[in-house]
Amino acid sequence: MNLIENDDDKLQKISPPYFTFKENLYTECNCTYGLNESFDVFKSEFNNNKYYLIAANKNNNNIDIIDIDSKKIIKTIENNPSRFIFIKHYQNINTKKKYLITIDFKGIIKIMELLEENNFENINLLSTIVTKKEFKNNWNFINSTVLFNFKIASKLYDIIIVSYRTRYMEEYPTTIYNLNNGQELKEINHTIKNKTRFIIPWFNKNDNIYYLIECCEDLLIIVSILFNKIYAKLDDEKYKSYSSGFIYERNDIDFLFVSNNFGEINIFNLFSKELYYKIKVRQNKDNIRLYGLILWNEDYLIVNDDNDKSLLIIDLIDKCVISSIHNNHIDSVRCIKRIKHKIYGDCLITGGDDHFIKLFISNNEIIIPIFKK
Repeated sequence: MNLIENDDDKLQKISPPYFTFKENLYTECNCTYGLNESFDVFKSEFNNNKYYLIAANKNNNNIDIIDIDSKKIIKTIENNPSRFIFIKHYQNINTKKKYLITIDFKGIIKIMELLEENNFENINLLSTIVTKKEFKNNWNFINSTVLFNFKIASKLYDIIIVSYRTRYMEEYPTTIYNLNNGQELKEINHTIKNKTRFIIPWFNKNDNIYYLIECCEDLLIIVSILFNKIYAKLDDEKYKSYSSGFIYERNDIDFLFVSNNFGEINIFNLFSKELYYKIKVRQNKDNIRLYGLILWNEDYLIVNDDNDKSLLIIDLIDKCVISSIHNNHIDSVRCIKRIKHKIYGDCLITGGDDHFIKLFISNNEIIIPIFKK
């Protein structure tokens, strides 16, 4: 049985995507220390559904907001004391308010509200969080945080969850803060020793409990957010590191897709807590760094192979890599975003340690050779 199945009325399988490099959107990005959120893109309904890029400038620690169509900087957030590890845009679906979350090299988190009038001229700082740090001379590595509404009884709370990639003798638990004032609310149990690289919140509709999936170095674990409970350890193999993933619901089952440094895409059934299947991107070779896992459609995955400097197209029906496209970067790429461009349609945006942010357009009219790695 396949995880992704075509409907009976489909005459043929969806054509595989193919990407061609279009242009550089930005050439001064500081992506060196981040993982999945070194930069971000968002659409502004207020400004005619334009797409904007948010990135940290490597030359001055400024945060630039760039109009993707014109590639012009329309707003700069200045006077930042440190380089950035994390930049993420969020929108509250109910209120339509937009937020910018940043984490700098010193472990300081800022939550800002973006006001779209006059090209984001006004930006309100809602709160500042100075995260935990045992040693004054050490940098904090915080590669993942999420902002969302958390429901307790009948009341919704706006919270931010912060995880740590601990080093040396440091031990920091994943922590919940109040979004609006930065107040610490709770430490999440069973996370203090985790070297966390990416976190995914998950509401389990079977038991009506909120969980946090932590993709770590040496560990893939699911813990309850409110209760002192480990839901599952999906993998705790030493030297295996998980860096990106997402949850996809199919036939009332929640599946977790994650990539790791063993060159694997693993798909877990979150209800049975079992590995559904795995896809090995290269046979007989380990230590393959896979970043930026994206579900393109029901049939295909996109992931960046950092060793090979390429974007891999993965067929979910045949469970194999079917094509490889050079990502045009000369250094590591860990952050990939997807947008629907008003001219080019569905596109990928990649950011690399070479400081370039690049636009790739999807061109399904090109016939490409299909192969298996």
